[in-house]
Amino acid sequence: MSQVITPVMTAFTPVKYSLKLVELLYNDTIYPSITNTAYEGAIKDSGDRVRVRTAGKIALSAYTKGMLLVKQELTPTYEDLIIDKQYYFSFGVDDIDKMQNDIPAITEYAKNTKNDMEDLVDIDILTYMAEGVEGDNMIGTDYSTGTAAVAASTGVVTGSGTTFTAAMVGGIFVPSATGTSYLVTAYSSGTSITIKDLDGVAYTGGVISGAAYTIKAATALALTKSNVYQYIIALRTALGKSLSPKSDRFLVVNSQFEGLLLQAPEFIPAVQGAYDSAVVKGLIGTIGGFKVLTTENIKGNNTTGYFFVAGNKTYCSMALQIMKTSVIPSEMSEDTFITTCKGLLVWGKKIFAGNRGHGAVLRGTLA
Repeated sequence: MSQVITPVMTAFTPVKYSLKLVELLYNDTIYPSITNTAYEGAIKDSGDRVRVRTAGKIALSAYTKGMLLVKQELTPTYEDLIIDKQYYFSFGVDDIDKMQNDIPAITEYAKNTKNDMEDLVDIDILTYMAEGVEGDNMIGTDYSTGTAAVAASTGVVTGSGTTFTAAMVGGIFVPSATGTSYLVTAYSSGTSITIKDLDGVAYTGGVISGAAYTIKAATALALTKSNVYQYIIALRTALGKSLSPKSDRFLVVNSQFEGLLLQAPEFIPAVQGAYDSAVVKGLIGTIGGFKVLTTENIKGNNTTGYFFVAGNKTYCSMALQIMKTSVIPSEMSEDTFITTCKGLLVWGKKIFAGNRGHGAVLRGTLA
């Protein structure tokens, strides 16, 4: 008697596929645990902008009995979260495979697609977050030798008495006169580097004459099991001084950092059952008030330093959707028996100006 194979693939639909893919991404990636995803419902299409209004700050004034009150006019700030990342998936299934297939197709194909999407999304968001913090929240070895002048339009920094290095790329350049933070984006020589605004688009700070400066976290700290806890506390202190919310704080590390942390005497993981459950989603425990999550998608390397991001979920906003899923049946093709499934993944992220102090970065190499 011949075996009847249930044609699971014939019931395949792109909508079910995209929903399964979103479910897997939320379960296995870390971005929902470290970003504000409140604006995801506002996405309509790739290239859309989610316009976010942030409330104006209310000032407190001294009061004297009987005085007339002065009403403050509030001016809200509008900033755009732009959906500017687009990646597609497309695969075909031969009609013969449809008839012979007996696996839960939607789950299996979604798992395969999810792995690539997970890396794309996490690398993008962790790199962006590592480059968006203010100088006071960058923990590393600072550099401030000599003086530096900045060109108006290019952001080229010309040093006098300086020894700039390629390792300084990724650090935060802070002119002493203004205290404004800029990202070091390129190295040219011992007397020339390039900086941009923290959004990474361009330099808009104008001319800065030769003056004192500091490059925050110009080079990496050497992290060991003996000192790793003190630098986690340095992250906590920086966030506290910048008034970052104390709840829902996170620290994202890689496996090598995790190894140091698990050897540190200050780290005591949760009850074994809870610990095992937490590891599934990348959470390895808590320390210093941070939920510690692990991924290999950290920006940097162990030569010039990794950039380990910490903060509160309000630091960075993220919106992701799977759009335009469709199936083109084999009947639509004149020369193949292949059914094609395709879809478009879109996302955007934004660190709003008022929330930059809610994130911090530890730059370090690992022993």
